[in-house]
Amino acid sequence: MYPLVAKLLIASTYLVSYSFAWSFQDNLGNTWSGSGNKPKILCHVDICESLWHMGVRTDQLVGYFGGDMSDVTQRCHGTLCMTANFNGMTNVNTARYTVDLGTIVTLNPDIIIDQAYCYWGTCDPYKGLLSYSGQMDDLKALGIPMVQINVGGVGYIEVVETIQQIANGISSGINFDVLKNCELSDEMRRFSALAKRMWAENVKVTTASFSASTIYAAEPKDDAILIMLEELGVPMTHVNPNDPRGGYWEYISLNASTGISPISSMYPTDIWLYDARSEHRHLAEADPTSPDHSYNFTDPAWDAGQIAPWPIDTAWTYQHAASILTTLRKTFETSIRVTDKVTCTLRAGESGRDYSVTQFNHSGGEIDLSRPCLC
Repeated sequence: MYPLVAKLLIASTYLVSYSFAWSFQDNLGNTWSGSGNKPKILCHVDICESLWHMGVRTDQLVGYFGGDMSDVTQRCHGTLCMTANFNGMTNVNTARYTVDLGTIVTLNPDIIIDQAYCYWGTCDPYKGLLSYSGQMDDLKALGIPMVQINVGGVGYIEVVETIQQIANGISSGINFDVLKNCELSDEMRRFSALAKRMWAENVKVTTASFSASTIYAAEPKDDAILIMLEELGVPMTHVNPNDPRGGYWEYISLNASTGISPISSMYPTDIWLYDARSEHRHLAEADPTSPDHSYNFTDPAWDAGQIAPWPIDTAWTYQHAASILTTLRKTFETSIRVTDKVTCTLRAGESGRDYSVTQFNHSGGEIDLSRPCLC
């Protein structure tokens, strides 16, 4: 038996025998606790998927919201699919955002764990995705503690480690995702070496979600996955968000007939990351006969096929992080510079994100993550 597995088994036995309370801290500094060692949980689908892979099972994961997991287009974003046993949980959604309060009362969860996009470090008032339901007063009246896990402006690995702590605090299940940490570390080393080559060749990466009339360009410092890429040294294009919600997106026009958008001159890029939540629509751009074809887009990198999926709405595990990097690396390794060279500089008044070992270097100093540069 592997030593780590043996230690996990021993720890699990100890918890089952002697632990009669649960407790954890979210990444906003709040501590949550209760009696018993197996609280019942209602969670956002991404949180439920993550906790499942960390050993929390359906005796605790009683319900979910944020998507219909019987729909494969919602369960899978590109090649990355959720694999938790959602059939053993109850879907409390009645529509995209609204929830069935009666079903929640019947499930009687001890806690609700939501994920939130808290720009500039504040989640007050409530910024969890349940806030889009229009039912916040009714939800609060149920008296169930509502936990927000901030995923906005936080690195992917930091979010994973927060949820790891939650899983360890609420469950005695064996957390096999910790075994994927080694796989992730290996992938991070490969990716860091690739990123150095991209810097040397001036290969730039831009991230966006496309619609028939608008391109929504993503700001890397607001997205967990893009922060992870930048931590590894990937030259990411930074944009100027004008989203009225406070960050993330810069709205840029697209002529769906001609396929021309000013984004090509505003942010010359060599690799596009597209929103994997609607991969079928993004890939259909190249096939006007496809029933999913809704716009045209012409750009040097896009036309060269140097595109890859960006799973913006995804689970938070070491295994998932490794899969994301492996998928992106396949495109990055074969991509070349197709636009003019540019000089990457910091904007006036900005010092860049702090990528010091103590705060963000998941590799413990083995990987150079010290290249904060805005393109």
